[in-house]
Amino acid sequence: MRNRILAIYASWPAALALLLLLGYLAWELLRAGRGAAAVVPLLVLPIFYTALRRLQRTRSRLERAEGNLTDRSTELETLHAISREIMASSRPERIFATLDRECRKIFEFDCAWIALAEPNGELLTAYRHQRRRATEFGRGLPVEGLAHWARAAKRGQRVDDLRDLPDSSPLRGKWTEPEIRSLLAIPLVIEEEVIGVLSLQSERIGAYDDHQLAVLTTIAQQVAIAIESARRQERATLDSLTGLFMRDYFFTRLAQEDDRARRYGGGFAVLMVDLDDFKRINDEHGHLAGDHYLQEAGATIRAQLRGADIPCRYGGDEFCLLLPQTGAEGARAIAERIRAAVAEQIVGVDGLALRTTVSIGLAVYPDHGTGELSELIRKADEALYRAKREGRDRVVLFAA
Repeated sequence: MRNRILAIYASWPAALALLLLLGYLAWELLRAGRGAAAVVPLLVLPIFYTALRRLQRTRSRLERAEGNLTDRSTELETLHAISREIMASSRPERIFATLDRECRKIFEFDCAWIALAEPNGELLTAYRHQRRRATEFGRGLPVEGLAHWARAAKRGQRVDDLRDLPDSSPLRGKWTEPEIRSLLAIPLVIEEEVIGVLSLQSERIGAYDDHQLAVLTTIAQQVAIAIESARRQERATLDSLTGLFMRDYFFTRLAQEDDRARRYGGGFAVLMVDLDDFKRINDEHGHLAGDHYLQEAGATIRAQLRGADIPCRYGGDEFCLLLPQTGAEGARAIAERIRAAVAEQIVGVDGLALRTTVSIGLAVYPDHGTGELSELIRKADEALYRAKREGRDRVVLFAA
């Protein structure tokens, strides 16, 4: 309340009213014969008013400085949080989620997305958030026209009003919704190579300034490094044919899950999965056909699993799966989903319709042993061979 009163008294209308009032009072005093001495105190009022105006201006400057300092502090905290969290993440989905959460603290946007470059150079949306729609992850639609712009520009751009741009501009492509008016678009660059584009968009005209462009450019540099690091780690841990994890990574995660279960309780399951009569596909149709079938089988198996499950290509046509915090009944249900999906799968190769089934053996910690992890793997393997002996295309739980 006091600040509002100061602002009112320090305004120009108040100044004019005060001067008129002082002039009127001085005239009345002189006319009443009170003398010049009675008028002197009135001269103090303009001095007081001048000091009041200076105080108000100083206060306004301090408030602006405090606001700017708070904004910069928030920006620094956000940049630190983004750097800390995304650099520690090996999954693009977590990188995108962190970016979405932290950017909201310093930017206003109605739409945000990241498009990543495919091996063929095409840009596909990997993350997209719109205020009126659910957030999307994964490979999306091509971002038409923007790939060429990003590779040519290799620097961020701010657009205050998209309607001021020509229709042919790549920044007015199908990747912007009709209601979007302003945006920031930043190429993600690693060693002079554009690996994607980050964009924030607003329905307001002139929603962003050059400072925000600079801040988002800094964020984009961190995002580019994190995404490239995640890609390199993925290439080092994934089997190139099936897209499933390799053995070394699988055993690392298995040891971590075993340590968690021993420390905090709970359990986990191990599934051994083997394609039935896969050798016949290789012998009759060649290894290229066999490789294509393995690739499709790996995708089918992965599609039946949960996000936390770890599928591994164990060797040849054999797979090993880790199901964290899963008991025997839950593991059997997942195994049956895999068995049914593979049995229904038909893979077309050069006019051929290839199909086979799988046998699955499973063992569960701690039900089937609390000793060495190799013991649990061995018991799952024994259950697998029992499934083979009993006719294949079935799921068998280890039984002592």
